[in-house]
Amino acid sequence: MDWVTEKNSSEIDDIAQDLASSQAGLIVLETREWILPVAVITVEVTLDGYRCPTIIEEFIMKCIASGVSDLKSQQGIGDLLRLDEVFVERHLQELLLCRLLVESEVGGKIIYELTNEGWDAYQTGLMAATHNEIVIVTLNAQYELIDTYRDITDKPVCVMKDLPIFRYFNQQEEKAMRSASPVLDEEAFRIAQRQIEELYAGDLVNSVTEIRESQLEQDVSRHFGEIWVYDAVNNQVFCQVWDFGQKRICEKLTFALNSLENEHRLAQVQKIFNKDVCISPKQPRILETLYGPAIRKAFLQAFNDVQERILIISPCISAIAADDEVLARFRDVVRRKGVIYIGWGGAQTSTNENRLAAPVLMEKLQSIVDAEGAPGVFLFNIGNLANKELLVDRQYHMLDSLHWLSYRGEHIVRNRAVDRIVDKNYVVEKSGCLQGLFLKQLEAQLIEGFLSNQLKCISWFYALLGLNEHSYIREALAEEALEKVIATHSSRILLNILAVYVRAGEYELGFTRLLNCLVCQESNAELVRWLEKLYIRNPQACSKITTICKELFK
Repeated sequence: MDWVTEKNSSEIDDIAQDLASSQAGLIVLETREWILPVAVITVEVTLDGYRCPTIIEEFIMKCIASGVSDLKSQQGIGDLLRLDEVFVERHLQELLLCRLLVESEVGGKIIYELTNEGWDAYQTGLMAATHNEIVIVTLNAQYELIDTYRDITDKPVCVMKDLPIFRYFNQQEEKAMRSASPVLDEEAFRIAQRQIEELYAGDLVNSVTEIRESQLEQDVSRHFGEIWVYDAVNNQVFCQVWDFGQKRICEKLTFALNSLENEHRLAQVQKIFNKDVCISPKQPRILETLYGPAIRKAFLQAFNDVQERILIISPCISAIAADDEVLARFRDVVRRKGVIYIGWGGAQTSTNENRLAAPVLMEKLQSIVDAEGAPGVFLFNIGNLANKELLVDRQYHMLDSLHWLSYRGEHIVRNRAVDRIVDKNYVVEKSGCLQGLFLKQLEAQLIEGFLSNQLKCISWFYALLGLNEHSYIREALAEEALEKVIATHSSRILLNILAVYVRAGEYELGFTRLLNCLVCQESNAELVRWLEKLYIRNPQACSKITTICKELFK
């Protein structure tokens, strides 16, 4: 066999090269693409259970249960809650559909009464709820490949690329396995049931799942890419199978191919490279020194490694260093919901700074936002900096004499050397030190009246909640900041800040105080509408906030 990489598709080759560059000593031997026939089963699922009423539904039932005649009409309920009648009507119709209310006409006016089920829901705090869903299940019995799709528009289709069928696919075996056992229906039912129950796990209690109908459709084909790699350090050959539909490695096909061909391919490689002795794997280095071109490569790789945040200390910033390639990495981090903190400034004060970053570059950096419009790059003129550091989450720390975001533009970076440290205790300590610098800047902005500007105020809270060290300092800063914004900003801005907390998954650091302020306002219609939208988008977060509200008003 000719061990030369076959150029089948630019995409599979890109994936293969990314795999090879992820570790030293990896060589791509071969890439292939093929399709695998799978059965498609459409499963209709009904999930019955009980859910907690929304805040509005709970208030409506409370009004009607009070027995006050004026509070049994749509107008009376709307006037008490300071909500538009149209808004109240929608919730009344939902309660009618759930058979919790009945309506009747008294004196030419429509009034509402609780049914027996309505009284039960009012007293127990639980109301019946039903969810009807469709789950698309694809299955290959021979290799036990099962995947699900909740949207019919996502249903897999045959890839029209004239690709060969997987060389180990056995049509007779596949048919025999399908007909010899109830694997199709049983697996489809089990997978569909689990997915729907997980989807509504935070919403329903005492739920019961019923499979209404399942339908086996004509086979379609799934598209896969096969990558064979030689590890020259450990003298190993291994395969990875990429699922183009799911955009991930397919573990079962990867295991199957490694089991079938690994030994044969390794023997072929050893003949070519004359490598009979297996080299033991190297232990990861706690301290590694990088030189020349390896520095640029490690710098760019750092952005791929980010899971939550990356901290960069670079006294100067230039458009030559922060070029299109670097900016693309910035955008990719933010797209993945990561955040980037940059501390810069060599002079003691910004007025004495003689190496200011170009305004156009600063605007480019500050305009990097995620899909929801949330800022992802936070710039702080810390000043008096001589250190050049880079820290990725709590994974590793890089430092030495290189200005990360400012050099002459050559990627060899003038014979520089950079130390990369992965010692866990050391990295945690440095994370606290560097985040402390940014917290001091946030405190200074708070004192200088930074929060009086609405846009800057929202950005300030994003920056604060994106950090995770020094919880006591962040708590104090949040409380002081909320005291200022509650006194000066409108409920719309306060709701935007509340949304920042929810997006960060933060329900401490003054969250209860902010929520209490919004609930106790004379007109809380904006909060109610916001919660209704949040319930559709993120039911778990809405449920969490509802629970906090109930605790506040016990």
